[in-house]
Amino acid sequence: MNRYAMIAGLCSVVALSGGVFAAEQPKPPDTKPADAKPAAAKSETGGKDEGVAIADIPKAVVDAVNKAQAGGKITEAEKETRNGVLVYEVEVSNNGKKYEVKVDATGKLLSNKEDDEDDDEGEVEKKK
Repeated sequence: MNRYAMIAGLCSVVALSGGVFAAEQPKPPDTKPADAKPAAAKSETGGKDEGVAIADIPKAVVDAVNKAQAGGKITEAEKETRNGVLVYEVEVSNNGKKYEVKVDATGKLLSNKEDDEDDDEGEVEKKK
């Protein structure tokens, strides 16, 4: 009988230590699906910038950008809501320089600036 009690006690110790060991294992890192979108970046005005495919830019916006930067090529675009207004920030390459053109969803030109890659806050206003 002593032998059965000892085996049962030993099994209990092994079972309990296995439970403690399993509880101490680190969790695997969270993985995101490959098609997960990156979090939108906060802009200086409190809105969230959201990348836009060039093919998805509304025609009114493209027309306004092409008028502001004649001969330029759209290379990148983002959209965000500022004070309740949807604004597109479009990067344009023109004559070896980069410009940031901001247009609302109706095609109204809001700004047309040469993009200073070294310092985004020190952009120089270009009037065309």
